[in-house]
Amino acid sequence: MIPDPATLDRMRDLGAVCVSTPAQVAQASDIIVLSLPKAAVVAAVMADMIPDLRAGAIILDTSTSEPATSQTLSAQGGTQGATEGADRAFFFVDGPVSGGPAAAHAGTMTMLLGRRCRCHCGVAAGSGYFDRKNRGGWRFGCGPRRQDRK
Repeated sequence: MIPDPATLDRMRDLGAVCVSTPAQVAQASDIIVLSLPKAAVVAAVMADMIPDLRAGAIILDTSTSEPATSQTLSAQGGTQGATEGADRAFFFVDGPVSGGPAAAHAGTMTMLLGRRCRCHCGVAAGSGYFDRKNRGGWRFGCGPRRQDRK
């Protein structure tokens, strides 16, 4: 799918850096939010990004996905490309959303974050970058990732 040129222009006007591939997103970003239609798409996009992810990158997955996919990607974050002194190569945070299109447009989505560890930016801990971006919505830290619950 080729992005609409007018949309790209609007995004650039707002300060966005537009790229063409998931690998380029990984190379340019410390925090990446995924919102994809199904687990197979999440897995494919992550396969493209993993080799190029910055050390300690945070992937917040708001997609309609499956626990097994989230569990696999979270485990890969602890092993793929880990550098000396870093305990994780990347953090994969399961973050389903609720509220539908109206809440998305109003900036009031409810997010359910599942992650045992605290990412350096505070995504799961409830402080830092994420709180500044979650204007007006609700955020709930839900303990273990849904895929780890027995």
